[in-house]
Amino acid sequence: MRAFEIDLLGRHWNRKHIPFVAIAEKGKSTHWHYHILIYDCPFNFFQIQLTFHNIVDKYNLTKETIDVRPIITSGVNSYTSKEFKADINKHFDSDRIITSEILFNLSSKSKKHIP
Repeated sequence: MRAFEIDLLGRHWNRKHIPFVAIAEKGKSTHWHYHILIYDCPFNFFQIQLTFHNIVDKYNLTKETIDVRPIITSGVNSYTSKEFKADINKHFDSDRIITSEILFNLSSKSKKHIP
């Protein structure tokens, strides 16, 4: 995600950070993958998709490494909450969730968004 933001925003990406939430999910096999929900973003889907394709090319990754798809807003809650492991008392395992501010150690108070 750091490479994504640098490619999209330039070298001072952390001053105009694009916020996201990453949710870890264990697939059908033993491999983990992440669902990354980008929000409050001034770029359109095509720009985001193109930037991720640039990252795949730049780091010589396989095309399957990054799969960019838009999510229909009505499906976000059910799709992302399936890995939370909630119990009867409405407690859930938050260890599988990380915000971009925590991941990059960014202060949410000093966060400046792109106009």
